[in-house]
Amino acid sequence: MGTWRVETPDGRRWVQATGSAWTADPETEQDMKAMAGVPAPLAPMGETYLPASKADPVWVYLAARHCLGTGAGLTKGRPPELPPADPTTSPAGAVN
Repeated sequence: MGTWRVETPDGRRWVQATGSAWTADPETEQDMKAMAGVPAPLAPMGETYLPASKADPVWVYLAARHCLGTGAGLTKGRPPELPPADPTTSPAGAVN
């Protein structure tokens, strides 16, 4: 898995991840920890992504985008991709 970074336009709030390990500015870190285990929205309204684990890289990216708001953008790297849908697996790691 690669490294990516999402930040607000002013650069004060950010999240950066390498694989499943992530770091953030103090305010965003609190927001991310408050979302732990909660499905992350794929868009402001609509479907959500249920994390497969506490370190699910897709969830980390989606939670970061949610915590930082619509003005935030990817400033480094490439985000992780959603896993393919498989209705025979558990709901973890699924789009709901």
